[in-house]
Amino acid sequence: MPRSGAYLSILLVERTWEEARRASAFIHSLSSSDPALATRVAINVTGEAHLITPYYPLASAVLGRDIVTAALTYPSYLAEAYSREGLQGLRKAIAEAGSRAWAVVEEVSRLTGFEAGGVDLSVSPWMEDSSLGLAELVSGVRMPRPGFALGVRAINEAISAASGSIKTVGFNELMLPLAEDSKLKARASEGDLTARYLAMLSGVCVAGLDMVPVPASVNDVAGLFLDVAAYALAKGRALGVRLIPVEGAEPGDRVDLGRFGDAPVIPI
Repeated sequence: MPRSGAYLSILLVERTWEEARRASAFIHSLSSSDPALATRVAINVTGEAHLITPYYPLASAVLGRDIVTAALTYPSYLAEAYSREGLQGLRKAIAEAGSRAWAVVEEVSRLTGFEAGGVDLSVSPWMEDSSLGLAELVSGVRMPRPGFALGVRAINEAISAASGSIKTVGFNELMLPLAEDSKLKARASEGDLTARYLAMLSGVCVAGLDMVPVPASVNDVAGLFLDVAAYALAKGRALGVRLIPVEGAEPGDRVDLGRFGDAPVIPI
């Protein structure tokens, strides 16, 4: 269970209101005890039971296989490459970083005898090393201004173009987890973001609705799960949702999420 330090993913199989409400009620029960517990639980809206990726909570163990995978934290590195050489530089930087990560996977595989799974090339932030900073640079506008989604798509196309010579696993798209990205927290604090807007980004971005504190509402949170499921089905890609429903909170309030610091609550 999450209280023990473990991560948990919940698989939506039928993707019905009944199923989504059960998942939402469970998340609400965890978060009402401690909102930080909800950061350890993701809803897998795709129906894919075994997703091979280094990213928790959606990563899953596959019975009978020991697999080595790798991920990168490199938004600032990619932003520098884009500033120098545009999209061509971005693609080159992704490919070079991915190749180095794959070499590490192969070496660990050789030393352990485990299967070399691959690299998830997703652009994932950690606080000041901001995915949003890269996305705003490429799009040329501040989130959530019109045109932002096309910049997100351009980054994902660069990841796809760079992945041809690298064995990849997982998501391989831009990630925008609100509570893990300092710049995204700042944008959310400005009051212009809603959970519905972030859910719509799931159409072009793997983690458009991730690590997002919202006012508690079992029905509304369940509806967001189903909305992202619709984008996942349309894209044919794996998607997950991590929402943190906060009892008694209003948009603009802040919630303590433990090691992630405090984050703003945004409207649904």
